[in-house]
Amino acid sequence: IVMTLDTKPTSVVTVSLVSSDSNIVSLSAGSVEFSTSNYGTARTVTLSAVEDTIDYASLAETVGVTIDADDGQYDALVIADVDVEVTDNDVAVLNLSPTAVTIAEGAATGEIVMTLDTKPTSLVTVTFASADTDEAVLLGNPIVFSTTDFGTAQTITVSSVDDGVDDVVDPTTTVGVAVSSDDGQYAALVVADVDVEVTDDDVAGVDLSPVD
Repeated sequence: IVMTLDTKPTSVVTVSLVSSDSNIVSLSAGSVEFSTSNYGTARTVTLSAVEDTIDYASLAETVGVTIDADDGQYDALVIADVDVEVTDNDVAVLNLSPTAVTIAEGAATGEIVMTLDTKPTSLVTVTFASADTDEAVLLGNPIVFSTTDFGTAQTITVSSVDDGVDDVVDPTTTVGVAVSSDDGQYAALVVADVDVEVTDDDVAGVDLSPVD
């Protein structure tokens, strides 16, 4: 923000600037002073976007401007706020790995590991649902991320079910993923299902006893 005074004041004129949210927009100086000799010399206050890890839906802030002076003409001035729009560089993402799991039927398990890319503004709950609980069940469901542990990996376990059936083709199912949060950016996420394949361990056969 560059500023000058149009006319020579009769006293020092102090122009104060305040960011509506210093966590979003910072100022290089909170005030500048004009004297009776430098009133026509341009003075500059630099606005900077504060780097964070939050994905905001929008970032529209203001910088308030007030004037204080013994010169009554300048002291009486009312200055409109300066509008500031910040372009956010953060994107809310739920990272899941792997996106496909293969597990052996029986006691075998697989893991789905996840983190959030950005700091949420509230708790983020990730809920998983097996499309076929006769083939795969889930342990550790749901997962909850807070504003402090969003970048810490958390794990859900996919466990196969021993059904005693000899399947012609190894059965497959999916695990649905739903995200809920008061943080609108995370609440709006649509996450693809995780594919699950269960390697069958059953073999069709007839046991005869006794055998001569």
